[in-house]
Amino acid sequence: MLGDAVEAEKQQMITLVVQLADRTRRAEVRVPRKMTGTGLIRTCRRRWSLSFDIDYQLFNVRTNRLLLTKDSLSSDQIQNGDTLILQPFPVHGAH
Repeated sequence: MLGDAVEAEKQQMITLVVQLADRTRRAEVRVPRKMTGTGLIRTCRRRWSLSFDIDYQLFNVRTNRLLLTKDSLSSDQIQNGDTLILQPFPVHGAH
């Protein structure tokens, strides 16, 4: 019974590699699956002291797809060990 609880806890967490698009920063993180893309971006901004004036998006290297900010890190989108690239979001028309 206790083993089932421990296993359920492990399934609710995921280990990912997050790196900046310019490869200046890279970290292995363990986060809850229920965390959204927005939450992961916010965490990276705080830990790496990134500018809040720039919007970022997450790109999954394995699937070759962007992760929407509202998406959770669910198993149908993200797998344990995936690498996510944190890249500046292009804002067209801004000067």
